[in-house]
Amino acid sequence: MLISGKGIILGIKKIQESGLLIRCFTKKHGVIIGYYKIKLNHYIPYAGGIVLVDWQTKSNNQLGKYIRIEQDENCMLYEFFLKPRFAIALNSILCLYNHILKEHDIYQTLWDLLEDFIKYIKLTDNFFHYMKRYILLELKVLAECGFGLNFTKCAVSGVVDDLAYISPKSGSVVSKIVGEKYAKKLFVLHRFLITDQEANTADELIYTMKMIEFFIKKHMTEDILRARETLYNFLKLSQY
Repeated sequence: MLISGKGIILGIKKIQESGLLIRCFTKKHGVIIGYYKIKLNHYIPYAGGIVLVDWQTKSNNQLGKYIRIEQDENCMLYEFFLKPRFAIALNSILCLYNHILKEHDIYQTLWDLLEDFIKYIKLTDNFFHYMKRYILLELKVLAECGFGLNFTKCAVSGVVDDLAYISPKSGSVVSKIVGEKYAKKLFVLHRFLITDQEANTADELIYTMKMIEFFIKKHMTEDILRARETLYNFLKLSQY
């Protein structure tokens, strides 16, 4: 079996002096795992790299191997090495992808979303703007997995204006009028989640990350939160 195409490296583990075990999310064939031998003067893969790969295996029961891994010339993103804060955000989202994606299942929407998120680093130097994209991507990933939060209209009245709170039980939003008397038991819906506005403060981003963590814990194991906790703590420090 031979697979060729574009992919995003989700994770790398060194297994020999010059060997790597690489988990790659391909656009057309889903996640593939295989052995790659590092070659002198050749591209060295890194997590988050957008690459072109050739991968083969003799049978579904055997570990595959990468015949070729090359940097996609249209996606040469060295900014992550120059912007460590952005790299922490990328590492956190890669951990989420590693947790939810199954081998060889095709996730076209999730692939496109991840590629756009990675490429967005070329468009901004503002870490808080990047964090808005990170949070929106987390919400879209949860939605694709069937755990989506519904921010489109009030779950009680059906109105689409003046949405203000999120229910911890259902993940649905309610309007300010409906939710006001229960406000202490509800999450606040910040405007940047439902408009083109950026977050007004770092506190809004921090609050929203904690809210999403609540829903991740409801649906997934907590081991995926370690990398996310690093990002959360870094965001708290970045506001000062």
